[in-house]
Order: sequence, then structure tokens, then C-alpha cells
Amino acid sequence: MTHEPTHSYETHWGIGIIAVAAGVWLLTYAKELLIPLAVALLISWVIDALADGVRSLKLGRFQLPDWAALIIALTAMVVGLTGIGLLIAENATQLIERAPGYEEKLDQLLLEGAAMLGLQQTLNMDGLFELADLSAVLTQVARALSDLIGNAFLIFIYVGFILAEERMFDRKLAMFFVSADREVQVRAMLDQITVRIRSYLWMKTLTSVMTGLASYVILMLFGVDFALFWSFLIFMLNFIPAIGSIIGAIVPAVMALVQFGDPLIALAVLATLGVIAQFFIGNFVEPRMMGRSLNLSPFIIILSLSAWGFVWGVAGMFLSVPLTVVAMIICSHFEATRPIAVVLSSDGEIAKNVHSATTA
Repeated sequence: MTHEPTHSYETHWGIGIIAVAAGVWLLTYAKELLIPLAVALLISWVIDALADGVRSLKLGRFQLPDWAALIIALTAMVVGLTGIGLLIAENATQLIERAPGYEEKLDQLLLEGAAMLGLQQTLNMDGLFELADLSAVLTQVARALSDLIGNAFLIFIYVGFILAEERMFDRKLAMFFVSADREVQVRAMLDQITVRIRSYLWMKTLTSVMTGLASYVILMLFGVDFALFWSFLIFMLNFIPAIGSIIGAIVPAVMALVQFGDPLIALAVLATLGVIAQFFIGNFVEPRMMGRSLNLSPFIIILSLSAWGFVWGVAGMFLSVPLTVVAMIICSHFEATRPIAVVLSSDGEIAKNVHSATTA
């Protein structure tokens, strides 16, 4: 009768811990390279989905060739991103122009608040700027804008090469594996990742558009300045799990407070955005649309938000759900890491989800 070495279990766990630590170090050390690559992969998935949609539109017996559908999808993406850039630039310019007026109103609110609380001294905006190192703030903003421009160019390059390599990917994959079974397994894994991520991006974009439109109507009814800009910001923040929708409701409410100088109006804006645009869509519409397509544990979603935010900052918060879905799918295809996939999942039924996704 033979016995397995008692230290083998501990050895596997030790190797796993070392691998996780090395992975976190690599993700942190190479984030300037990996974040644009991850964003480029998501954009390429979106472009492929748009191209598939365009290709499915038939005029009688005529169907667009693949290259024409890809060009249309690329054009739509470029036009959309350009429009977003112009919207942000125009609203940022107008905010800077109106900043002195908002500063005066905020000074007045601080004085009134101090008087209501019986304070003998209060801070005005100049005092707040003196407490905060304004030059350091401006330096960080300039650095962030510089990084954004640099990353946008790098992301564009990545997307171009990813789309160019897609045509040869199947052939390379077939030649890479000697075992046909291994090739089938890897193809099934990649197909499942594509199906899940496309489904998530489509549903999340649709619900975010609904949230943004509802927020725009609400802000227009209240007469809040830059309603279109705040609505777009809410649309973007909705991609951050849990805290994104909360921030998206607070920021326009603060703007309403500064604009009107009336806390009741600000509270009304906050309550209306929170109930109609965030609570209703986020808790009723979105779960019914997404269903069980992600199969991620809610606790794991919050944990991944914190983990990816710690490693990659704000970009990690936006990418936390897709990255965690990819990690769960990869872990589910290997016996050694299958328990990790079970922990990440909502119901633990990994085998059923693998089968359903690969056959979709």
C-alpha cells in the first residue's frame, strides 16, 4: 500500500502563493503596458461585434464582405470616440470659464453654513486652495492628461495590430498545438471568453445608455448646467461596479448645490437620480437583462473591484468585471485551478456554464 507524500499538498499551495505574488508584481510593474493592451482587447471585441452586426444586415441577397463590415465598424468607433473627446473638451472649457462664478457661490454657501452652525471663522475657496497644494494638483492633472493622450495613441496601435492578426489567428492556433484535443479545449475556452465578454459589454452598454438618458432628462428638468456632460459621466461611471453609480448621482447633485445655492434642490436631484436612474435600472432592469450570463459572485465582484483598483487604479475599476470573468473561465478549463473558478462563480456550476457558453 503506497501513500502520497504528505508535503505535496503544501507544495502546491506554496507554488500557487508564489505564482499569485509574482502575477501581482508583474501586473503592477508593467501596468503602463498592460492597461492599454487590456483596453485595446476590449475595443477590438466591440469592433468585432459591430462588424458582425453590420455583416448580418442583408439587402436582399447582397451581403457586405468582411472587410467592408470591419471598415464600417471602425469608422463608427472612431466617430464615436471623436465625438466623446469633443464633448469633454468643450464642456471642460466652459467649466473653466464659469469657475469664478461657481467659486463665489460656494464661498457664499460656506459663509451661510458657518453662520448656521455658529462658527466664528470659516474657510473660503482661497483658503481651501491654500490648504491643498494647488501646484501639485495641477501637476497631477497635467500628468493624467498626458498619460491619457499617450495611452490613446498606444491603444490605437494595439487595436490595429490585433485586428490585423485576427485573420491568421485560427491558422496559427491549429499549428501551435500537436494534440487535437488540446486545440479543441483552447478554442472552447477562447469562444467562451468571447461570448461572455461580448454579452457583458453589450448589456452593460445598453443599461448605461438607459441610465445616461434618464439622468439627462432629470438634469434638464431641474435645469442643471452641463446636463449632457454629467449624463455622459454617469454613463461612464456606470461601468464601475457598485460605487460608480453612487458617484454618478453625487457629482451632479454637488453641481446643483453650487449652481442654485439651495440644499433642497441638490437633495432632490440626488434623490431623483438615485431612485430613477440608478436604483431602478441598476437593481431591476440590469439584472433581468444580464440574467446569469456572468455567473460571478456579488462578493467577488466587490472584491475584484478593490483588487484591480489597487493594482491598476481607476482603469482597473473599469476593467475589473471583464478581467475577473476571463480569469474564472481560464481557471475553469484546468483541473488544478478549477476550485478557484468555483469560488469566483455565483452558483459553482462551472461545467454547465462552460458547456452552454461554448455551444452558444
